[in-house]
Amino acid sequence: IVFFFFFSCRLVGSEMCIRDRSGTGFVNTPDADPALDLARAWGRRILVAAQTSELGLAQIGGARVPDHSRLEETVARTVQAGVAWGRRDHAERAALLDAVAARLDSHRARLIEVLISETGATLSEAARDVGAAVDAARWHAVLARGLGDVRGARYAPPRLLSLIHLSEPTRRQARSCMPSFA
Repeated sequence: IVFFFFFSCRLVGSEMCIRDRSGTGFVNTPDADPALDLARAWGRRILVAAQTSELGLAQIGGARVPDHSRLEETVARTVQAGVAWGRRDHAERAALLDAVAARLDSHRARLIEVLISETGATLSEAARDVGAAVDAARWHAVLARGLGDVRGARYAPPRLLSLIHLSEPTRRQARSCMPSFA
């Protein structure tokens, strides 16, 4: 199946409004316009914060697995969660993917700050990565909703998904894992 997307844009005040003309409900996350003073000020605040940022450090420490038995427990819990996810119907998965997109979007500045401080990404690279992660979650929510219309379709999620990417961490990981959640 091939989808074609057509968007119409118009300026309303200082904000860009984007309309979906594809009928799917999917609209790409608009990029910040560097021509706007407000967008430049937002970017400067992120760049200044990234210079001394400690965001994400607690999560890194909390994610450390100290020994083999803890690793086994973590993998077993993850497999159980994958099985439970697979029991959800397509509409519930779609709603949860929309919630993931909204959560990522609401933490956009913080995620960009972490990407800049931890990976050395530029502001535009980090913003593009976070936007792509939001788009991946939204797009796969659209696809999950559509599964209800496919006769004979059966969702068969992986029991365990492991992603390791050394470059473009947010964009590639989101694009890699979101199909499994749809």
